[in-house]
Amino acid sequence: MASFNCIALALFIALGFSTMNTGLAARHLLQLPPLPSMPNLPKPAALPPLPTIPAATLPHEILLILHMKFCCRG
Repeated sequence: MASFNCIALALFIALGFSTMNTGLAARHLLQLPPLPSMPNLPKPAALPPLPTIPAATLPHEILLILHMKFCCRG
């Protein structure tokens, strides 16, 4: 039980330090000069159509087995 308390205290201290570092980093970013605006990029052309995928066909025996397994329970 004492080891759990020690680990919990260490995690709480580590979380406190990481929060302080995050706050300092955010404050530093706020003090930077504004970034230049993004350039206007050309619009991409229309996307090509998606290829069609043929429907999969199963052999008659497999369809019959699936039908007997799921539909004809008795």
